[in-house]
Amino acid sequence: MTVKPSGFIKANRPFVWDYSETDLAPMFRRSFTVGRFARAEIAVCALGMGVFYLNGRRITQDLHCSPTSDYEKTVWYRYYDVTALLREGENTLACVLGNGWYNESLKSAWEYREAVWRDSPKFALTLSADGKTVVESDEEWRCRPESWITFNQLRSGEHVDLRLYDPMWNQPEYDDSQWETAVKDERPPRGALRLYAGPGVRECALYPARSVRKTGEKRYLFDLEQNISGYVRLHVKQKAGDVLTIRYGEQVDENGELRGNGMPEFYPLSPFQTDIVTLNGEAITYSPMFTYHGFHFIEITGLEEADVSMVEGVFVHLDVPRLTEFECSNSDLNDLFRIGVMACYSNMHYLLTDCPTREKYGWLNDARASAEHLLMDFDIAPFFHKWFRDITDSVRGDGAVPGIAPTSGCEFDSFTGPICSCVIHETAYKTYLYTGDDSLLIRGLPAMLKHLEYLKGKEEEDGLIAYGLYDWAGPFGEDYNTCAPTPLKFTDSALYIEFMQRTILAAQHAGDAEAEARVRGELERVTRAFKRVYLKPDGRCTVHEQTACAMLIGLKLYDDFDAIRQQLKECVEEHDFHMHTGMLGVRFLYDALNDCGLAEYAYRIIAAEGFPSFTQWLRQGATTLWETFYPGASKNHHMYSCFMLFLMDTLAGIRPDPERPGMRHVLLKPVFVPQLSWCRGVRHMPYGDLRVEWRREGGEVRLSVEVPEGITVCYEGRTLPCGSHVIPVRQN
Repeated sequence: MTVKPSGFIKANRPFVWDYSETDLAPMFRRSFTVGRFARAEIAVCALGMGVFYLNGRRITQDLHCSPTSDYEKTVWYRYYDVTALLREGENTLACVLGNGWYNESLKSAWEYREAVWRDSPKFALTLSADGKTVVESDEEWRCRPESWITFNQLRSGEHVDLRLYDPMWNQPEYDDSQWETAVKDERPPRGALRLYAGPGVRECALYPARSVRKTGEKRYLFDLEQNISGYVRLHVKQKAGDVLTIRYGEQVDENGELRGNGMPEFYPLSPFQTDIVTLNGEAITYSPMFTYHGFHFIEITGLEEADVSMVEGVFVHLDVPRLTEFECSNSDLNDLFRIGVMACYSNMHYLLTDCPTREKYGWLNDARASAEHLLMDFDIAPFFHKWFRDITDSVRGDGAVPGIAPTSGCEFDSFTGPICSCVIHETAYKTYLYTGDDSLLIRGLPAMLKHLEYLKGKEEEDGLIAYGLYDWAGPFGEDYNTCAPTPLKFTDSALYIEFMQRTILAAQHAGDAEAEARVRGELERVTRAFKRVYLKPDGRCTVHEQTACAMLIGLKLYDDFDAIRQQLKECVEEHDFHMHTGMLGVRFLYDALNDCGLAEYAYRIIAAEGFPSFTQWLRQGATTLWETFYPGASKNHHMYSCFMLFLMDTLAGIRPDPERPGMRHVLLKPVFVPQLSWCRGVRHMPYGDLRVEWRREGGEVRLSVEVPEGITVCYEGRTLPCGSHVIPVRQN
């Protein structure tokens, strides 16, 4: 496959900077003939989003093409085999474009409308047959600058007038003689064209409405009984000119009114999460093209009558296969694993978003928190290669890393810090650990070294650093940042040390001995400075907090393991086996307790009742993970999902081997916590399924393991070959 998109073209209209209620979606067509051929392929790139047709049929079910990026650095394109769609003789290519992430006119707190690359929608493509170019994006294309889509903004919604829709517009026989000529793009993006070969965003599931109730004049509320990312599929027939206003929300009050949870105020110019449809008098099935939302409820105003069968929720996300199954005797843990899966999928698009509602941004602190369990639970590594490019592209010339990637150039001075930038080494190292592929470590080394120089420039007189986000969004109060009890200097400096540890590994894999030696010297210097401030003569930490002790254990920054172990134990007991960390500390907490032989403590934290706890969310009807333990925030976040790794690698006991990365050699270390009577975990491998199940039988635990061909499993120092094994385990 060698085909790449040619130059960009767009509608001959001036770029409109300010928000407009008529933000149109231009249409394009190109007719052509082709002789006999054996194979046809097309490379397409749409900025912001495009839907492409060949002879009236969509060339792919992938949505929201092309993947978002920092368009100054990288422009992603897609490749598709269209042999089945192209025909000998007359053909027509067509597309309609939306704004997507590329052209946000809405003023918001994150300044995406100020992006230097922002411009009108445009596209580039090349169609080839048997290796020869047949059609390119050029000024032979016809264009209609307006369409039936009269407004579209990704973070607001889409408005359509179906009276303007002609179903023949993308067919060869359509008369486009009155259309204008497309123009060559005078402001092409400066980023390098790169092929995105990972999974696409697709319609992955349907959730039929489970109930409907009338909440006002011609207004009805549909309940899916599940929070998802996506949009409505509406089946309706009413008279031409009727207008339906479709609003999406995660929660409702006792009167059936949608609760915005403070989100609409971020986009004051346009109705938040709202699609508007003007009907044409025919029976229609409608879903938007160029937006998606986060929602549990759909409110529709303008309906003459309503039936539950009229509405389905379409679950839209990156089409990534699941790799794990988990089940145990505690139904709460089973529910938590399920809603964790739903939250993760809801935030997998062409970036790892924080939420599908308010922002749809790639917050790096969220991604850092969940990167490892995503590699355990999903076949996400192919996407991580794209995502890692977005992250390294975001590194500024001086080595600064923003809080968001891809970045529009904002978020370098606030809502950032090591809690965000450490995603560089976390993504690279954990991808290597779970796949055996060290290419991200090698490719990321220059960015790691550049960022370390930036961090060194942040050092204070004591040799430590403190800037950006604290132990974010913990149960310490609703001021998520400054109220964190573990000092910013502690968490930042510990992450600074971790960054150096991983950079040394990257330098080793890259064969850069000079960089390895230099960073190793810096690591020793900063570690000494850190211990001077945060370790007492008796070996305990000067910060008596779960986050602090867990980070010391996880990063091996202690002098006396027993002292720190005892202190962590006390910190958990003092909070009655409830977490007292933010989303940074909790990522270290479960592993640290495991390392201390206190896995039961971690179990009790995850299964705890009351405030703060995950079961608290369940009791309040959560069907996805929430952003915080306080009301009024997003109800579909993935940043606290790392407990899913504990369920798989500790309760089920399936772990990668750091000495032999790639999950072809697996360490089996299940912990038989007394609160469970049985537990089952499955990890789908390319070679078959690794199945682990344990059950209590009298005074013993019966451990059953099925090992597929192609991998080895090590349990208590002995290798379990391919096949089924039953191992009685006597507990003390």
